[in-house]
Amino acid sequence: MIPLPKLSSDVFLAPMAKITDVAYRALCKEYGAGLAFTEMISANDLSRNDPQALHELQQLKFEPKPRCVQLYGHNMENFITATKMVEPYAEIIDLNFGCPYYKLVRQRTCSALLAYPDKIQKIVQNIVANVKVPVTCKIRLGLDPQHITVMKVIQACEQAGASMITVHPRTTNQEYRGRADWSWIKKVKQNVKIPICGNGDVRTVEDYIRMKKETNCDYVMIGRGAIGMPLLFKQIQEYNSTGTYTPIKYKDKLIPLNRYIEIAQQYKLEFPEIKHQVTLMLERIYPDKLYKSRLFRVNNLNELKRLLESMAPKPKQPS
Repeated sequence: MIPLPKLSSDVFLAPMAKITDVAYRALCKEYGAGLAFTEMISANDLSRNDPQALHELQQLKFEPKPRCVQLYGHNMENFITATKMVEPYAEIIDLNFGCPYYKLVRQRTCSALLAYPDKIQKIVQNIVANVKVPVTCKIRLGLDPQHITVMKVIQACEQAGASMITVHPRTTNQEYRGRADWSWIKKVKQNVKIPICGNGDVRTVEDYIRMKKETNCDYVMIGRGAIGMPLLFKQIQEYNSTGTYTPIKYKDKLIPLNRYIEIAQQYKLEFPEIKHQVTLMLERIYPDKLYKSRLFRVNNLNELKRLLESMAPKPKQPS
């Protein structure tokens, strides 16, 4: 088992499709995320030199270290080929055994593999043997309440040489419904010696504090709670430094949004990708969505910047 590199904080940005682009990952790191995981990349696609998968890999050159690439698949040969391709670009390789998306589950990958702890162990073991960077795993409890395999899976991952396990305490069938059962994170932590990262239903600083206290997990991963809200990482960083944190003021909310656009331009992201991320961030700033019709008509970066300038709070005039 190769230990994780030294990290700036114990809170991570989760991998999320169509959300954790390279610019948003860099932004969240600026605001205090110790790690930011890539959107998951298909090991099959990468091993076959799929242009989109290769593009995502090439973007990692720009991202501040440490960089963490998440892969998914089930074909051993393709998995090993893909991890060797990823290794020069990443300080950590994460294996997705937790995504509940039904199309991937039907392909017998991601969380479908939770039914086969021995298969997971062989995958992790082979990848650990073929790379010189830490290999981590992201898992769920099992396929459904009648097939909870989490304890067998964590033992398999640890024995295979995984450096960390992220536990999302829902089943595959739950997807994101209901509440995440954090008691399982505590059970996992008590039964392995490697670091455990808790994931699920962390949307505020208070949630982060409670998860750490209730589960004793080493790290906390934030997914949906971080969509459009990189300032959450800043608040947690402030809390860990001072024991308190500053509430987010309206005038501060557009600052990370404009910073995201700056980074996205540096990384040469396409405008539709930038507009999508800006839309997600605006939804957290303006829940009433009165800006939607104006944003819909925006067709280029200059128009987008002008729209954001018009939305910025105006300074008070002296009386």
